[in-house]
Amino acid sequence: MKFLIIRYIIWFVLLFGVGLWSYFLTHQWRQMIIAMTVYFTIVVVVAAWTWYNYRIFKFSPSVERIDRYLRRRKKRIFPGYIYAMTHGDYETARKLAVKRRDADRRAQYLAGVASAEEKWDEAGEWISQIRNPAVKPYFLALKTLRERNWNAFYEAKAAVKDKVDLLVLDVEEAYARGDIQMAEKLGRQAIDSAKGVQKYVLVKGLELSEHNPNRTSYF
Repeated sequence: MKFLIIRYIIWFVLLFGVGLWSYFLTHQWRQMIIAMTVYFTIVVVVAAWTWYNYRIFKFSPSVERIDRYLRRRKKRIFPGYIYAMTHGDYETARKLAVKRRDADRRAQYLAGVASAEEKWDEAGEWISQIRNPAVKPYFLALKTLRERNWNAFYEAKAAVKDKVDLLVLDVEEAYARGDIQMAEKLGRQAIDSAKGVQKYVLVKGLELSEHNPNRTSYF
């Protein structure tokens, strides 16, 4: 969103400058009005497209719709990464992750790949590079849970704020302790509580786990 606002400002400055330049050349306010009309048209179109994408990613209850959306855009970094991760294509996910320019997001993506591949030493290295306080504790909790480091797990879990992420950690804890019935109950609750890409990731993650003969986690 921050980059989108910056983009709007740049467009405004450029188009306003073109309109002002046209006015100085022709001394007709119409030229500036045309430039500003073009600007606002672009803003409306881009804002509508941004809201469409945001609504699907954040609020869509349809896993099938999100799957189609991601599949059509899987050559882009974020959609492609999510699609590859949820289909067990970790090689592609890793290739897309390293293309991410933002260092924090790149660390998050690579931590996700390493965790999915159960390369916990590598995952720990990437987790240590994550700066986002809303994301790092969740990855750290998953890692320490797999290592059965219960004190570290509970400490990391206490810092997690997202309700669905907390449910997922409860699910994985129950599964790790062998309480499959509780894990299934909480798993359904987590899926029902999630929306958009978050729900999609859980549903697809469960499908992958259920077909894994060496299953070590619920999702």
